[in-house]
Amino acid sequence: MNQWVKEGHDINALYPYLSEYMGHSNYADTDYYLSLVEDFYPEMEQRLSSVNDDILPEVHHEEE
Repeated sequence: MNQWVKEGHDINALYPYLSEYMGHSNYADTDYYLSLVEDFYPEMEQRLSSVNDDILPEVHHEEE
């Protein structure tokens, strides 16, 4: 999956194929095998930053 992301593939579109290939009857079984490789985390964080910016609110700190 990390390679798919690096290559710019649509993970949501490929996930059902992976689940079927592994013989899983539901996606939760496939989720068990997914992990974020430590070396890949910075790239994944960068790719998700625009999504996270839209989801996570900005937090303002008040000066005391």
